[in-house]
Amino acid sequence: MGIFLDTVEDNVESEGWRIESIRQKLGIPSSTPRSFHSVICPLCEQFFFSNTDLQNHIFNEHRDYYSNIRVNGAILTNDERFTNEDIEKLNFSDLDDIAFDLQTRIDRGNSINSWADYKTPLNRSNEHPLRKQYLKGMLEYLGAHYQEINENSSNYQSLSEQFGRAFGYLQPFPSVLAQQTRYSISFKMNWFWQMEEASGSSLFFWAGQFFRNDYERIAGITLPPSSSRQTQGIIIDYFHQEFLEALRLYYCERSTLKYGWLVKLECLLNNMSNRNYNDKLALLKARLFREWGEVNQAKEAYRSIKTHPIFKAEAIGF
Repeated sequence: MGIFLDTVEDNVESEGWRIESIRQKLGIPSSTPRSFHSVICPLCEQFFFSNTDLQNHIFNEHRDYYSNIRVNGAILTNDERFTNEDIEKLNFSDLDDIAFDLQTRIDRGNSINSWADYKTPLNRSNEHPLRKQYLKGMLEYLGAHYQEINENSSNYQSLSEQFGRAFGYLQPFPSVLAQQTRYSISFKMNWFWQMEEASGSSLFFWAGQFFRNDYERIAGITLPPSSSRQTQGIIIDYFHQEFLEALRLYYCERSTLKYGWLVKLECLLNNMSNRNYNDKLALLKARLFREWGEVNQAKEAYRSIKTHPIFKAEAIGF
């Protein structure tokens, strides 16, 4: 595992025109509002005709995962309503410090015997409900990460529910740490459409485009180089950290992606049977084998995702 530092440079003055031309090629709006971006439930992938129907479904079916529901532009939390302005007035820096301290310990492989010290703000009667929600989200994510990596948990249903709750708690918050945590969860859970709100310079954004578009639309894209990184990031498992790096190379330095990269990613999946992770690797392998002219290996990789709800059209069509 490691602390993932995402790219943050917007390339507005240097290479912004190339990013914009790529957006136009893929039919991506220049800016995306911070809200649900489709009428697909991110937890069960059920389709709805309107965002209102989606929100009602979330409240009725996934109430344990989503702690806030947007009602007429407000955030409903435990029967209290707050607006974005309420969030902007609050200071979350001390809660970020708690999260950074905890994730540093987890990243070093330290055993966390008691989480009580990290939950202290949750027990304060005068603590603002939104601050409590923010911390709950971070602790849910870090707790699930700790169980998956440090405790080698293979209870993926339980982990998925915990990551889902973390996403729900953090959904209203615009801070960099909250955003990166949501993107990390979306990447892990294959909720690729949720990464469209990321900046066009973010690897999470382009990861989402890689998995939502077919081979022909993606193969010809070359992104401008960008070296600016956030100074603080969110902890992420090694497989997805290395996968994001592989995708960066796919877009920017594809000639450096060799068989060794696929072997590395396969090794990181040893002793794991998470279908979401394997499906992502299968698509990357299939596309690289196509470029390398390895038709039989490409077909073999595609074979495992022929029933995938997003990838099957490309897999069947090859």
